[in-house]
Amino acid sequence: MTTASQYLSPRQAARLLGASESSLKRWVDAGDLAIRRTAGGHRRIPATEVVRFARREGLTLQDAGLLGRSPPAAGRRLTANVTRALLDGDGDAVQRLLLSAHLDGMPVAALADGPLRLAMEELGRLWLSDPEGVAREHHATLLAMRAAEALRNVLPAPRPGAPTAVGGGPAGDPYLLPSLLASLVLQEAGWRTVDLGPDTPDAALIAAAHRHGATLVWRSYTGELEPTAAAKDLATLCRRMAPCRVVAGGWRAHLLGDLDGIANLERPATMTDLAALARTGA
Repeated sequence: MTTASQYLSPRQAARLLGASESSLKRWVDAGDLAIRRTAGGHRRIPATEVVRFARREGLTLQDAGLLGRSPPAAGRRLTANVTRALLDGDGDAVQRLLLSAHLDGMPVAALADGPLRLAMEELGRLWLSDPEGVAREHHATLLAMRAAEALRNVLPAPRPGAPTAVGGGPAGDPYLLPSLLASLVLQEAGWRTVDLGPDTPDAALIAAAHRHGATLVWRSYTGELEPTAAAKDLATLCRRMAPCRVVAGGWRAHLLGDLDGIANLERPATMTDLAALARTGA
């Protein structure tokens, strides 16, 4: 399957935009669409550029097959279809469904808060009734991560001078998907992101944040934690990173208790909340 093909020919790009090749050439010559050239000198246009241009100009993509899209599915149907595809181990279908919904206007945060979260919660409950529940959940997590990375292919690249965010899960937290989704939400909001993944000690996070010049760091609390110790560690992290903003979210972040007195700490309840606060700093 071709999912969000990296490069399109001028003819393919024009067809996708519902425009003539002469119009496409005019946009390229005006600098509205960036191009690359093959070793043979042929023009190729990044798919991300075409999607960005279509959104900026309010154009509807005309030939979704060029991006590996399936027909859009909304609301509960989208969640049901994503869940079924993950249960069936059909990674191609997961990618098509999420990519289609995103290109039809659903932000990454809404995909994370909606179909992906609900599907993974249902898969998590298989542990209670299915002897293969653990294996199926682990496989589904890998498929969801691949789909999330496919979404990255159609997100705009960070602009020159964009602020940098660095983050990951705390030490002992093995979950990969939540931190990856947080990095995508921040990228969609205009940030350059460095996702350190799961089980990242504070010292490693702080060193990476300083090395990359981060003005925001995120922590994704998804695994088991001891609330008192975790809250103390987070407070120390905030103090050591000040004035850099520290964002603490995730399924178990509410267990950290009252940390309202820390000026540089943000605690979004959802990915949509994360997107909103990210836009204020981008």
